[in-house]
Amino acid sequence: MSHVSTIDQRTYNHILPHLLKNFIMSHPSMYQLPTRLNDAAIYDWENKLLSSTESEGPSSYELSTALFERDTFLDNRRCVVCGIRDVDCFVDGHISGGEPEKFMWADLKERGWIPIQADRLPHHELRNSLSMCLNHYNNFFERYNFFIRFMPQKFVFVNYSDNPNLRQSHGKAIALDIKERNTPFPSLFLIHEMRVRGFHPFQPIAPGMPKYKDITWQDWIISEGLFDDVTGTFKRHEMTGADWTDSKMSPSSLQIGTTLEFNQIVVEEILKATWQSASWKACVEASEAKDRNESAAISSDLGILWFGFDLMGSPPKLHPPSRRPRNYTRQDDGSRKDLQKVGQMHVNPGNLQKHEVIDREVGENVVQAGSDRNPWPFYIRKVGDSSSNACSSTAPFPSAFNSLESIDIAMSAEPLLEFMIPFEKGQPPPGYGWDNRLLSQLGTRTAFGTGIEDRDIFLGHPRCVVCGAPETNGGLQISHILGRAEKICWSNLIKNGWLPLQAKVVPETDPRNGWMLCDIHHGEFDRYRFFIRFVPEANRFILINFSNDPTLQAFHGKAVGLDIKDRHAPFPSLFLIHEQRVRGFHPFEPRSPTVFTQPGTIPWQDWISVEQVFDNTTDTFKRAEVPALPSIQSGSTGQ
Repeated sequence: MSHVSTIDQRTYNHILPHLLKNFIMSHPSMYQLPTRLNDAAIYDWENKLLSSTESEGPSSYELSTALFERDTFLDNRRCVVCGIRDVDCFVDGHISGGEPEKFMWADLKERGWIPIQADRLPHHELRNSLSMCLNHYNNFFERYNFFIRFMPQKFVFVNYSDNPNLRQSHGKAIALDIKERNTPFPSLFLIHEMRVRGFHPFQPIAPGMPKYKDITWQDWIISEGLFDDVTGTFKRHEMTGADWTDSKMSPSSLQIGTTLEFNQIVVEEILKATWQSASWKACVEASEAKDRNESAAISSDLGILWFGFDLMGSPPKLHPPSRRPRNYTRQDDGSRKDLQKVGQMHVNPGNLQKHEVIDREVGENVVQAGSDRNPWPFYIRKVGDSSSNACSSTAPFPSAFNSLESIDIAMSAEPLLEFMIPFEKGQPPPGYGWDNRLLSQLGTRTAFGTGIEDRDIFLGHPRCVVCGAPETNGGLQISHILGRAEKICWSNLIKNGWLPLQAKVVPETDPRNGWMLCDIHHGEFDRYRFFIRFVPEANRFILINFSNDPTLQAFHGKAVGLDIKDRHAPFPSLFLIHEQRVRGFHPFEPRSPTVFTQPGTIPWQDWISVEQVFDNTTDTFKRAEVPALPSIQSGSTGQ
């Protein structure tokens, strides 16, 4: 039976739910959250015919109107945290971010954490939106000071940062009702929680909380009697009579009686609550009603295979999404685009597999070495190719390989050690301190730029330490590792012994908190797409493509242009803080990607190797410009 590679949209809309049902029921690791957790529960797709049509995005006006209807209390729209009712102080907030989060949004659909029928873009989905005042959203929620944890029937506020301004709200339920059709999906708050935890690696992972039976509403809900205990609903509209005032109570006091756990059982409970919620069912039903007529028109004798799936059979063996090798990239509209080079060579310790693939650009047989977490992706011609140009023109590795024996060094790759939170206070891990290193005595803003400009110069020119982009290409920027506005975090690192007492008072003036980057890698770093890990045994700073971004794969596992012996070398501990944030933004990625960490095995970034920027004899970078050799004029007699 031949496979059908193209189908029309109506057929696609009809059969995709069946394919997803077969696939998900056969792959429990679809819901694996590798944050020291085992596999979570599986969504029960059995006996559910679901439409696969994504809903059309509402306008900003329609979204704001729907939020007003949902988050109205006594005919006034209120902040669900503090209850403020000033319309000029409101923001239509998003749990999973806005436009930049569309790739994460698509990934959550693939994993079943939100319905596949949810809106295509996260900032258009009502069940990803919150009514919050500017203070709680801009100053605290988006800056990852607190998170919302769904507990049975209530959404509870957790002041994970222990910010004094948020303590009054800690451990109390906010004004969201899981029984309503447009309530946010509880699973989305788990994604936000992972990010909050990544931003506060010194905080206890199980903060103190009241027992569930002691969890009360936020004070403003109680004092104004906005929740009707008889009907179990919020009082949305104004009414007259004593019924509204008899239930008023005094503000609650917090009684710590337990801790907030975060384990496999918790994740399973939240996922199950998401699948059973009224908002999940409403999202599915709305999509089904929209295309029910089209689905009914599909011919009953549809008997095709699509992408290897048999409609009445079982799916083929595939990688679960968290470990599936990516041979595609995301386009601006969120759709996939296949990469030009296809095929994978999976490099695992003790197991090296290989197969030939076709280089579509040059039309030649090549072999791709690496995996979805490979230390260096490169292309070589098939074994036995006698061509003088042994490497593909796109190969980031400069050396020529004549056989697969040349890459036996891959056997020494090992999983990257993960530093578990909470971090210990007092000092950073061994090898990440500042013993025997000179400390800058410069403290002005100018010194920040000057120190980096003098440090990140190679062969007489400033370069991006990741890709080597020169200043002549434009877009070269002096960047901060810890944001210039993160003064509180900086001072806490000094107080906790993770930065020396001699460090500058604020992060924006210390050159050991900066580096030279091109505009592309500056943006990727600030968006938490990759992190830098210092390897003390080898004195190298290596790039980890933790997001598994195809555009960063050529840099994964290779050392960037930083030297720990430099006077103004970045504090390695700062990269550990940034790493936790990257991990929080990508909770589904494998926790320990495979890289080289032993001395002598870590490769440099390609531009460093190709241009011979590092002097192995002196073990330093070549900072000064190499003088040009004197030219000899043709025809000169030498007299």
